[in-house]
Amino acid sequence: MSTEISFHVHWNENDAFGHVNNVRYFVWFESCRLELFKDIGVWQGEEEGVLRPLIAATQCQYKRPVIAPTQVRVQAFVTRIGNSSFTLGYRAYEGDAVVATGDSVVVITSKATERPTPIPPEMRQALQRHLEEG
Repeated sequence: MSTEISFHVHWNENDAFGHVNNVRYFVWFESCRLELFKDIGVWQGEEEGVLRPLIAATQCQYKRPVIAPTQVRVQAFVTRIGNSSFTLGYRAYEGDAVVATGDSVVVITSKATERPTPIPPEMRQALQRHLEEG
């Protein structure tokens, strides 16, 4: 199961080359990631002062340019679950066309030690509900 959100792309997101600036795609991925974090309980650990998610790596593969104004929708889903980290995949669409894909490695850390810590069982179960294989 993926988390999906939609965005209206504004003129000011276009760059000097006449298409949406490449940095905006990471903003779209981040917004969708934060919604998925709500679904899997990442913020519960943060609010309790115990856990902190950190992005260890992120990337984007641009498939075709997006030109504002338009609408895009972005999906975030889990592709891998490790001991203290997981990987999220992203797809961005304009209509039915995939305009970008990407991923992020998220490490769950202890706020007390600032070191990686095992993913709690409840969070692991929630991650498994968002797992998309293949």
